[in-house]
This record gives sequence, C-alpha cells and structure tokens, in this order.
Amino acid sequence: AGMAAAACASSLDRLTDELEGASFDNPSFLLDRLSTLFLPIGGTSSELWNEATKRCIDVKDARFYSLLRWAADCASFSSDDSKQVSRGIIEKLRRLKREMNSISYSSYFYGAEHFAKDQPQLWKRCLDVALSMNEDDGIFPDHVHGPKLSKSSIQHNAYATTPQTVLPLTNMIRIAQSKGNEKRSNELQLFLTAGCIAAVSDKLERLKRELEGAGSSGSSSDDDGTNTDSSSMEKRPLGQFIQQYFLHRSRSIAEMDQTTLTALLSRADLELTKCQSPENDFLSSNEMDLASYETWLFQNYLQQHLRNLHRESDVWTEVQLRYRAMLNRLPEGDALTLGSSKGRGGLSKTTSGAS
Repeated sequence: AGMAAAACASSLDRLTDELEGASFDNPSFLLDRLSTLFLPIGGTSSELWNEATKRCIDVKDARFYSLLRWAADCASFSSDDSKQVSRGIIEKLRRLKREMNSISYSSYFYGAEHFAKDQPQLWKRCLDVALSMNEDDGIFPDHVHGPKLSKSSIQHNAYATTPQTVLPLTNMIRIAQSKGNEKRSNELQLFLTAGCIAAVSDKLERLKRELEGAGSSGSSSDDDGTNTDSSSMEKRPLGQFIQQYFLHRSRSIAEMDQTTLTALLSRADLELTKCQSPENDFLSSNEMDLASYETWLFQNYLQQHLRNLHRESDVWTEVQLRYRAMLNRLPEGDALTLGSSKGRGGLSKTTSGAS
C-alpha cells in the first residue's frame, strides 16, 4: 500500500512539474497531459462509484471511502471544466500529492512499527516520503542560497519544515545506537532536531489559526471526527479522513499530534543539546570543508530559530490564556473574535442570533 501510494504521488509530482513548465495559453496540451493520468468518471464507472461510496457509508468504511473521494477529485480533471486551465489546477495537484503522500507515509509507518521495528529499511522509506511532503518549501530563499541550501544531496530545507520526520528519525537513531554506529547516529541527530523544531513551528501555526478562528460562530463544532453517518461523511474534508483513518491508526503518530507545545519545545531543546558541533577550524582554513560548513550553518540556524520560537510561544500562550479568560466572562450566547479590525487590540464582540 505504501509503495502504491508513493507511486501515485510521484506521478502527480511529475505531472505538476510538466504543467508548471508549460504555457497556460495551450489548454489542449494541458488537457491531454491530465487525461493521461486521470480517467473520467462517467456512465457505468460513475454508477459503480456511486454504489461503492454508498456501500462505504452503509458499512462505515471510512478508509476506502477516503480513497474513493480522492479518486473523484482526480477524475474531475478530465471533465469539461478542466479545459479552463488555471493556476488553481497546479494547486489542486499539489494537494492531491500531499494527501497521497500522507497515505503512503501512514502505510510505511504502520508496517515499520508493527512488523519491522528494528529494521531500518521501512523507517528510511517512511522518512523519504515525509521529506517529499515539504520538499518544495524552504527556510532559505532561492535568490540568497540558490535552489537549495546545500550543493550536496542533503535536503536541509525539507528537514527544517517537516515535523513528520521526527518519528522515523527517532527509530533510525535507536537502531543505529543499538548497532554501535555512533557516526550514523550523530549524523541523524541534527536532522531529528530540525524535525522537532518543525513540529514546534507547526504547533504554533495551528494555535494561531485556532485563536484567529475561535468564537466566530459563537460555539464549537460538535463533530469530533468519530461520526460516520451519511451526512457527516459527505461534509467532512478529505484531510480529516486521512488523518483519522490512516495516520492516527498508528498510536505514535496520534500521540505526536496531541503533544503540547510546551512538551515539543522541551523535546527540541533536549535534541539540540545532543548535537555535536563541527570544528570551527574550517572557517579560517584556505580549503573550506563544504560539508562541515553546511552542518555548522544549519545548526546555527536551528539554534537561533528555536530561541525565536520560545519567544513566540510565550506570546501566543499568553494570548490564548487571556482569550479564554475573556471568553469565560462573556454572557452566554456571545462570542469573542480574534483578528477583527473592530474593537481594541483586534478583538470584537459578537452576539449570536442578533438581527
């Protein structure tokens, strides 16, 4: 399952690269390229798809239902609407790629955790898929450091923006230490630190979105993700299904997602102290050791970034505490909204049911 999902994601990646390099003035070319990968749902196939989705809802098979939903999104590219090619198609392809990579990651992780816990091969495949999720993101702008931070094969940018690397790297380090391979363990330690810092950044972003969107409707949603009735399954975003029924079937991933911001910061601090600093002699030598320089630069970036995250965490934690305190003092039926231009400090008060 992991290999099949990874192959789908790879095909989407190649197609995205081709479309990005093509001209949007030639919609027939783009439509032909889309049709080579996505088959339309129509006629008999449409009836079969409807029957399959209905059966999934009846038996509450959310995993297969997720795959059917994903296939339907893919098939929409072959509809007549896809002739109106725009940048939105590229973004949709990237979303489909991320979703399929998440399924591949969950499959590799589940297999490694339950059937090959002490074998590095599946953990390495899990790590590779995790890195491919954010390989286009970067902490260093292209115009400053070129297409990548390093001229080697190390994906520093991907490690620094991908919290999903934490669990596979933790297990790869455990295996390397059990075999007495300290050199390999030390190499992976810096990347594990980067993953922990990425997890802190991701948690902070989720906290910001939670606060900015809190109280907008005056109440929280009653859907906790466990409802599998017809109306609930059809309305929920596909990403929720993938997270709950693919990723969270592994307890370690679920626990990682539920880790508090404070605990993630402590973990990042701990992992950073385990990193061995490279020798500084290469800075004054005539012949610069590129690998050592990259390691030194990356480690210094992580140190500074983690200090900034500590300060940012303190600010947003205080915002969260004050928001909850003000929310508790509001009369029933009122809501407090963050990020509004109205009111002092970006806060506004709304009353549900007001005309």
